[in-house]
Amino acid sequence: MSPSRISALALSVLLASCAAPTAVRAPAAHDFGPAAVGASATPTPPLSRIEVIAPVWLATNSMQYRLLGRGETERRVFADNRWAAAPAQLLEQRLQRRLPTRSDSRCKLQLRLDELIQEFGADGSYLRFAGTVRLVGE
Repeated sequence: MSPSRISALALSVLLASCAAPTAVRAPAAHDFGPAAVGASATPTPPLSRIEVIAPVWLATNSMQYRLLGRGETERRVFADNRWAAAPAQLLEQRLQRRLPTRSDSRCKLQLRLDELIQEFGADGSYLRFAGTVRLVGE
């Protein structure tokens, strides 16, 4: 085989390997972690229902973050990480496990989740996990 044919063959193998599809990794799914064990120190009235309402941008399982000091108004999304469910659903499930519910009760707890985001400094350091929840009155 001539050197030019060997070079051409090597080049075609190299190009073919670059074009081969790479393994796609499924995004990791996260929740809020295990619930703290123990009874609430403050007695709560039995509730008939717990409902968490969220705006459209939180009705997704995308994990969002902000880079403080650079584009603080810009929401960014992690490429390889997702919530196991929408944050409002995760919060609602956590509250239902912690607060008693009874079908004969007339009390309903309704919360609005306005913000749930991770904040990072401009150098990439993790700052905090922040959320804003408010009680909805009728």
